[in-house]
Amino acid sequence: PTPNPNPSVPPSNIVPGFILYLILSLLFPTLLLLVTLSANDYEFYPTMVTLGNSKLTALLGANASLTLALGFYKFITSIFLSRPLTLVERSDLSGSMKYTLTESCLALNIFRDQLDIGLFTRFVVLILTKGVTGMIGGRVKILQGWEEERLLGLGEGKKEYHTGVMYLSLLLLTFSAYTVGSNLDELIKNGPSARIMFVFEYGILALSSVSTMARYAIFRYGLRRDGEDEDE
Repeated sequence: PTPNPNPSVPPSNIVPGFILYLILSLLFPTLLLLVTLSANDYEFYPTMVTLGNSKLTALLGANASLTLALGFYKFITSIFLSRPLTLVERSDLSGSMKYTLTESCLALNIFRDQLDIGLFTRFVVLILTKGVTGMIGGRVKILQGWEEERLLGLGEGKKEYHTGVMYLSLLLLTFSAYTVGSNLDELIKNGPSARIMFVFEYGILALSSVSTMARYAIFRYGLRRDGEDEDE
């Protein structure tokens, strides 16, 4: 049987607990919004001013955002990666995301005068995309290790593990290429803006996806050449 990647936590207790926390994380900001609306006679502007000056709003909003981001990663993992992230993958992803977040925030600071809801939303999507890119790179390394263990008779290799990674890589490459094109189009029409940052960032992500897919393809080709790839 496939070993549990995190033996200290039973798989059956991970998802229900997180779903409950996600529901609560979204419920409390919603209740705060409704209460604030009621206190301001359901007027939009006074409600936004009150919420904008509230530290509780910032706390609940940050918690809800982080929980949604974590839920997004869990969704991607369950759909495309077949198995949860291992301890090694989580550790590597955590380390890389700390550096990525710091670097991206410094880049965003250059365009702080243009910061609005639209720019902030695009920035959050960029961070999430970088996280997915890191997940793919880490999973390809793990897949290579699993295949080597399978060939040595120490584990099993399953085709769906590989198929999901390739689909996700292609999806990420398509999204990155489209984003580069759309931002370039806006730059040509409207002149220099914060979009230049997204052109460079998504261009790097597209190249990273190509590099990961090429490394994975070379590994699979090596297995097939040696006549040892039994999944094909």
